[in-house]
Amino acid sequence: MVLAAPHEIRVVGTIYDYLIESNKITIIFHWDSDGIASASILKGLLAKRNIVLDFIVPRIGYYDITAIDLDRVKTFKPDLIVVLDYALKPGDLEILEQSTGVPVLLVDHHVNVLPAKPLYYNPVAMGAPQVMYPSTTWVLRELLRLSLDLKILLGIAGDRGVKAKETPVWSQIEEYLDKTKWNWREIVELAELVDSMYRSGNIEGIKHSIDKLLYYNNNLEKALADEEWRRTRRLVEEELDKYSNIEPIRVIDDKILVFKVESAYYIASAITRQLALKHQDKIVVVAFKHLKGGPCHVYARSWKYDLIQVITSLSLRGYNIGGKNEVAAITVECSRLEQALEDMIAAIRGTGYRLLE
Repeated sequence: MVLAAPHEIRVVGTIYDYLIESNKITIIFHWDSDGIASASILKGLLAKRNIVLDFIVPRIGYYDITAIDLDRVKTFKPDLIVVLDYALKPGDLEILEQSTGVPVLLVDHHVNVLPAKPLYYNPVAMGAPQVMYPSTTWVLRELLRLSLDLKILLGIAGDRGVKAKETPVWSQIEEYLDKTKWNWREIVELAELVDSMYRSGNIEGIKHSIDKLLYYNNNLEKALADEEWRRTRRLVEEELDKYSNIEPIRVIDDKILVFKVESAYYIASAITRQLALKHQDKIVVVAFKHLKGGPCHVYARSWKYDLIQVITSLSLRGYNIGGKNEVAAITVECSRLEQALEDMIAAIRGTGYRLLE
């Protein structure tokens, strides 16, 4: 992994300057393999400069300012807050900055509407095609001019899985795989192992995974053999297997398949991805109820139809929604799950089923 000199870094020098000139940094990161790998990349770079770091995992399943432990941020007294792969809305970012009195650096690749600020770096929010930025690790690669490595690939494997081969950046990935003699399915398997930490609700396991990735570095074989990850993955797989062959409760316009799932595991995204891979010519919509106090979700995913307009439409209606071209996810109180499901369906139908480019 190579960090360029400041004058070589794309965009603005202030991003690099804020990072290396800070003494203490709070890093708030998404709990999945892309967020974990992104946090590991930054730790590997910043720890060498004796910068003190504190890592915060937002409350799993929630995507707003209430999911972040602001008291912990204030107690740590950082010089800088970095938000990685966690698509906070502009209002929440302002609250984070104003309530702590600390500048916020954002690095992300999700669809969002952000003001133009020198410390906000999300190429997709700036208008770039989302397909060109399949992960936040890939954004970090561009922003800090990093060489490809296992952590960067892990972020892509976590967010795109086997579908990474359909992105414009695949030729670069494939060239690196040829050089390392790695198999892409092994990278996807590693992402599943790392994701088992959040799917099982293991917060300490999520944080520990940052250091594990640094320890394993580019040793894919050792990473795949990690006993804790493999043990937890088996438990999650047993739960996912229960829903592998479920039938939709509704079929709409012969394009939308609607499912309902209840589980004590955080597997709404995984189930939706699993069902979408099974029904690649449809839009899969899953109404998910978490059975241990977690939030309810309505996920929509498709490998054929573009869901960007769905995100915009439901965001304007006040829903806590995020996603990318191929996925849209609402977080909602469980008492509103049915209404959110109907509104998701209506928003999808309202797009006229626009095909992914």
